[in-house]
Amino acid sequence: MKHFFLITMAFALILGGYSCSKDKAAPPLVGTACDSTKISFTKAGKILSDKCATAGCHDATRKQSGLDLSIYADCRTLIEGRDGLCNIKYASGCSPMPPSGKMADSLISLIEQWKIDGYCAN
Repeated sequence: MKHFFLITMAFALILGGYSCSKDKAAPPLVGTACDSTKISFTKAGKILSDKCATAGCHDATRKQSGLDLSIYADCRTLIEGRDGLCNIKYASGCSPMPPSGKMADSLISLIEQWKIDGYCAN
């Protein structure tokens, strides 16, 4: 009887831990529609696509670092990541991107605002 109780408790703890770990899963990389006062992927994605999804870099063919910066999910992955904004800001200790030169601060600000606004898709 003692072994049955211990096995039942262990199973309950494992099952409980599994269900809690599912609650902490990252949200899907699907954007929400936002009102016109927010920066959308239409604007932020165009910047990343124009500056980064160039031939041989983060385009659909080459996908440097596994990123195609012409699509929403990969743009969001980049900016959500630890180094994404650091790299495009040319911050100390980060890999400066794009290698052709730093984007204008106004463009970087739009990308940062897209993040703040919740990665609007429209």
